[in-house]
Amino acid sequence: MKFVEFEDIKKLDIGYIFIPERIILDDCDLVNTEILVYTYLVMNKTMRKKILFSGYDFCKWLNVSYSKRDGEILDRVEKSFKRLLELDAVKCFSLHEKFGRNGFYEVELQDEIKSTEKFGILYLDEIEKIMSRETNRIGRTGYFGMAIRLLAYFRLNIFVRSNEFNANNTDKDSEMDKRRMDSPEAFYKHIKYIALDLNLHRDTVQKFIDILVDLQLIVKRTPYKFRCENNWYCPECLFANAYKRQNGYLIASGEEYYNPEFDAAEKRLKKSRNYIFLTYKKD
Repeated sequence: MKFVEFEDIKKLDIGYIFIPERIILDDCDLVNTEILVYTYLVMNKTMRKKILFSGYDFCKWLNVSYSKRDGEILDRVEKSFKRLLELDAVKCFSLHEKFGRNGFYEVELQDEIKSTEKFGILYLDEIEKIMSRETNRIGRTGYFGMAIRLLAYFRLNIFVRSNEFNANNTDKDSEMDKRRMDSPEAFYKHIKYIALDLNLHRDTVQKFIDILVDLQLIVKRTPYKFRCENNWYCPECLFANAYKRQNGYLIASGEEYYNPEFDAAEKRLKKSRNYIFLTYKKD
């Protein structure tokens, strides 16, 4: 990818949300419901400080039966609110009437993410794409929460370079190459360590990585290393976004964007691990 000419970029009329690192990496048992509740709250935040949250609307958003599973879901929602309060993600919440079909919570989010905190950015159309995927209705809450959480985890870890619009100088292409080599928009990590970060089973992480790849939200490359005249599997996998969005614009997408990022990250991996790569497998 070269520096982007202004006439080539596409303006996006799409909102986005920030999910704080402390929520993404939370190891409580209800983290999937917790991240869904937080996502729902941020998506429905208006100019008013307080948000009205009903169990009925939440279940409708998840497209699950309210009447049959209300006790289980509402219990998790209430516990998730308490956990978000402990994490300082919400300021307060109060219950109006009994939290049933007609009752609702009045919730106030923290005004802003702390300047020192990392976060994952998700676009609303990406969340909609996840929520629109066909899945077992019985497991929808866990499925949606897991997929959103893992995507937020990747956004938390994949570096995003800023200010890549066309710089009016003769060496702009070489400058872009240098910026990419210094800070590739891809990262590498063993799947088992991703599982440890999220307190999940490795097979679960692999399953949802495949789902995000299938939804064309992230891309994955599996490199190989050469050793003792044999091809040895490199334990780290490379991950990148399927496209680059910045400041409300779609700047780049497809192989032309992410393959150079993979190449740069692979060179850094080779240098740090002293690997000699022969080829790679596209997943």
